[in-house]
Amino acid sequence: MIARCPECQTRYRLAREKLGLKGARIRCSRCETVFRVKPPADEEDASEPALKRAPMPQVDASSSSTPASSAVDSQPTPPAVEMRWRAVVAEADEDAAKSIVEFLREWGIDADPIPDGGEALLRIHRKPPDLVVLGGHLPGLNAPAVVEILRRNPQLAALKVIRIAPMDEPAGIPEFEAHHMLEPGDLCSGLASPLRDLGLGVEPTPQSPPPPEPAPEPAPIPPVAEAVPESPKAPAPQLRAPNFPVVDAPPAPEVQVVAPPPPASPLAPQAAADDPEVAKAERLARIIVSDIILYNEEKFAAAVASGAVATALSAELSEASQLFEQRVPETIRSGRNFLVEELERRAEKYAP
Repeated sequence: MIARCPECQTRYRLAREKLGLKGARIRCSRCETVFRVKPPADEEDASEPALKRAPMPQVDASSSSTPASSAVDSQPTPPAVEMRWRAVVAEADEDAAKSIVEFLREWGIDADPIPDGGEALLRIHRKPPDLVVLGGHLPGLNAPAVVEILRRNPQLAALKVIRIAPMDEPAGIPEFEAHHMLEPGDLCSGLASPLRDLGLGVEPTPQSPPPPEPAPEPAPIPPVAEAVPESPKAPAPQLRAPNFPVVDAPPAPEVQVVAPPPPASPLAPQAAADDPEVAKAERLARIIVSDIILYNEEKFAAAVASGAVATALSAELSEASQLFEQRVPETIRSGRNFLVEELERRAEKYAP
């Protein structure tokens, strides 16, 4: 009988008597994947049933009076997308994993969904893919740990990684971070920009809209009735305005001219909100504040209850500001305190 590896589709010819009643475990010599082969229901070779089917009759198109185009569907079939890349999608949510896989396959990237972080890491080690997509709250091994292990491996350090990081998941080490980080609300439209930056996949061309339906014919206009001349009307009587006494209007109040306020002192120009450098600074602030909250949970909870979060965590913010200033240019930092803004936003979110 014929057995097929589920990972690399390599075919092997096995003797039926070596399988036994419960089957046998086989290791693929090409990709080292271990899979189980079960015996067929009967003694016939169940892996190639198409060889024993009766051949389909040939239809002579020249002898038929019906055109060949009428025998098939009139609508054109869209061409199949060629899968030139391969991705590993580690996502515990089944619906989210299905959406990511369908989106990647539209771009020509064949994806394998895996619900466990540790299993995904083993799959990557066995056969490195072109892309790794890591979801949040992975069982077995979380996404920051998977990225750190990949970055520390010289053979896997260059893998292109996209991470979907929820706000409540601990952040990883900055130097071992993914190429792109998305939030769960950005799926799946947010994957298009990272795929373009990483040079993976082929963006699908938008389908042309269906032709507009023909406009309905206008209803016939009813015939116009013959106009009947109107009888002459008597002129309307002219009314005279009554003679009211003229009263002098009171003088208008004096208008006081108020001097305009002095111009505000010029501040350093802030970067635009849609600047990619600003987005990177905000993302780094979220990662740093997540670490501060993670290692100071009781202190953060007490500060939220008192309402003075920035004052209570001033020592931690001062230490984190050194790392923030090293990675963010001064032109982006001027005019904003990214760390304090993110800390106060988290405090408002977790306030009772």
